[in-house]
Amino acid sequence: MGQCVELRYDGQAELDRSRGEYYYETAYSLRVVSMGDTSTAPFQRHTARVLCSATRPTVATPLDEGGYVVWSLNPGGTPASFLEETYKIYWVTCHDIAGPDFFSEEMSAFARERGYPLDLEEVRDERETLDFF
Repeated sequence: MGQCVELRYDGQAELDRSRGEYYYETAYSLRVVSMGDTSTAPFQRHTARVLCSATRPTVATPLDEGGYVVWSLNPGGTPASFLEETYKIYWVTCHDIAGPDFFSEEMSAFARERGYPLDLEEVRDERETLDFF
């Protein structure tokens, strides 16, 4: 059986900026419910570091054992389906857009207008520290 993931945006704080790029810490909450389950699962609070950049769009989430999982994204392109929540965090943090369809032709046009090339490679990396600037 599948799962339904509900994301709630809780806010952000700017950490740094340079050369038209912005770096934020974003707070969000997730609730995961199995399809067909009628109970209400609690939201669990999380944070992410988000680099808003047309050339290096990135979302990094902390690992329990230390360090970060870092995703280089391709806003406006065709995303991997398992990154849907990561893209939601990016769009709401960087462009104040909260859905409903982040993966439509309209969003591709929106991204192109803002300088995203639409052909960036989605890459997963693990890092001990984050150093964007």
